[in-house]
Amino acid sequence: FHIVSKFLKDLYDDASGYEKSIKKDWLSLAHPRRSDFLVMSDNAKTTLQATEDEYGLRINEIASAIDFDRALEEVGRQKSKKKGGKVPTTSVPWQTNVLKNVPDHERWIFGGKAQKLWPHSDEHADADGSMCILYPDLFSDLGLEEKEEANNDVPLNVGESPRWKDAMESKSLGNVAAALPLAKALGVIVTPHLHGAVTHVLCDLKRHTMLEWSSMRPLSIFSDADSGSQLHERLISLEESAALDGAGDRSVLLVSPDWLEEKWERGNE
Repeated sequence: FHIVSKFLKDLYDDASGYEKSIKKDWLSLAHPRRSDFLVMSDNAKTTLQATEDEYGLRINEIASAIDFDRALEEVGRQKSKKKGGKVPTTSVPWQTNVLKNVPDHERWIFGGKAQKLWPHSDEHADADGSMCILYPDLFSDLGLEEKEEANNDVPLNVGESPRWKDAMESKSLGNVAAALPLAKALGVIVTPHLHGAVTHVLCDLKRHTMLEWSSMRPLSIFSDADSGSQLHERLISLEESAALDGAGDRSVLLVSPDWLEEKWERGNE
């Protein structure tokens, strides 16, 4: 986002009419910084070691104020890990903090214009809204099936499930992984386990942006039939468990990254 934003600013400031591109006219922007990555592979880390130190500062350049601030944040994160101390609050999703520490009638404060999937709003401050709990189709297995077990899968000294590290180091990340920051900004709680409380499954669909899951749906709706088959079997199992527990019908939506983008665009109109 930082690279594209800077490119567009320079583009609009330049009044000349010739065709422009980052590759031809702003070659320096084509070299990403450590701070430009949401997820970084081992190869990318190795490449950056030639130009940046472990805190993201350029080795042969004078740091800007923004770069220096980012480096100090990285120093703090690394010191916290070495000491094994408290997990910084920034590592805990804001939704989790709100649900744990803010009374129901005050949660509407966090429902901004863009938080289309946050169930609390100023119009319904006392409403008992249903949280959007989303499972992204990123993992080789579907994780824990019981909600209580899934919620306990967070080591105190890490702040997140170890399943995230395994998934983010995969070389096959695509649109689903790229859409996760957007999902969180919309007010979604993202879980690495497909358990009984999940309301949305983020996956690649062939011809739809959103479908209500049903055991009668064909596997052809999924872009990846093998992954779709795995999701389908787990959702059937969860449906049967809910029926045995007398929980009634459970509705799960299959949504694509495009569906999240549409929600975000509507929130910013």
